[in-house]
Amino acid sequence: MKTVPRFIWVLVIATTINVTGASFLWPLNTIYMHNELGRSLAFAGFILMFNQGATIAGNLIGGVLFDKFSAYRTILYGTGLAMGAAIILSFNHNILPYSILLILIGFGTGITWPVMFAMAGSIWPEGGRRAFNAIYVAQNLGVALGATVGGYVASISFNYIFIANALLFVVFFLIVLVAFKGIDNERDRQMNTTVIEQSGKIRNKSSFMALIILCVGFFTAWIAYSQWQSTIASHTQDVGIPLDRYSSLWAINGMCKIILGSNCGTF
Repeated sequence: MKTVPRFIWVLVIATTINVTGASFLWPLNTIYMHNELGRSLAFAGFILMFNQGATIAGNLIGGVLFDKFSAYRTILYGTGLAMGAAIILSFNHNILPYSILLILIGFGTGITWPVMFAMAGSIWPEGGRRAFNAIYVAQNLGVALGATVGGYVASISFNYIFIANALLFVVFFLIVLVAFKGIDNERDRQMNTTVIEQSGKIRNKSSFMALIILCVGFFTAWIAYSQWQSTIASHTQDVGIPLDRYSSLWAINGMCKIILGSNCGTF
């Protein structure tokens, strides 16, 4: 088995820290807007829709910037935007700034994530699925850690949630600033092609249809799964489940994903 490149470990550590910080906030978004700010679930879902839409836009922009420019600067700019929004949010989280800053955080993190995954495959192409599996496991470790601690912190005060989220974004930004400097030199330049440049006539239509079916199935399953972040989150409070117990559900969810993800690839 070949040695895991140093930059893969850097990506894994940075991913864990980033997702841990984000997991202080996103499992509690609907609860905060509905229970603390007194907004309807429809309004909360509307804001989350814009947050996810901004994330998708960030994903597309991040992918283009990775292909054409610098991976390091792309991650740095995306993280810097999310960090700045998180810091402002820690000081002012009334409904208007909360809604705007949540969208900006989604856009900034959206720019970052495709670059993180692309760099994993580009730095360690011989690692195959293990490179992507490592990032996946790190993500779910961050979910388990952040959600577990976040519930207990929120039960004391939601203000501390925003502070913790901002602090971990700062830590992630500093890691990117210092440890990712040479990451452009590590990337596989042969992978520096866009989807358009790789396009061609589909020869195996059965495989393409299988991919389409897989995408539709994933999309359908994710619609159901995302209810945890929206209506179910608030419903747990209505039926008397405390915040720390609700966050424990996310911790169990994350740990199960880590176990299953670890079995899907050797790292």
